[in-house]
Amino acid sequence: MFSLKQELANRGIRYVSKLNPKKAKDIVFDTVIELCETLGYIAKCISHLDGEYPEDVAGLDDWNMPITDGITSGGHKMKWGREYRVYLRTKNKCPEKILAQLHKDTHNRFGGSLFVEALLLCGFKPGYDQNVSDIKDTVFKIFTDPTEQTAFDNGFDLVL
Repeated sequence: MFSLKQELANRGIRYVSKLNPKKAKDIVFDTVIELCETLGYIAKCISHLDGEYPEDVAGLDDWNMPITDGITSGGHKMKWGREYRVYLRTKNKCPEKILAQLHKDTHNRFGGSLFVEALLLCGFKPGYDQNVSDIKDTVFKIFTDPTEQTAFDNGFDLVL
């Protein structure tokens, strides 16, 4: 079983997560090839990446939506920690591991905050401005095996 954070660490890319390890969810893959294919799919289909965090725990490098006055931007009770989400333009031919994570609404979004946080080290950026070339270049610097790179390209081409 492979998570993106674990695989990054195996390849020498370590970081300190801002998420509560007892509460934060992750997405686990059966193989590195499945992970790489999923990264390609997300790179092709991502609309945007956002996050929410309680204002009182915000750091200088936090981004997107601080939750103030005990209410989230969606009008719900305040969350007690950070939460990150990916929004997809489509779920057409979506990899099973991501499809299983999609919220039961019409927004084509998924959490798995540990996974989403790790995406930031793969060239993905908060917000709407995703540079697919940068993402692919970064992923290919991390996942150097030709079969991993082919899997990324296959995931990118799934939607066609």
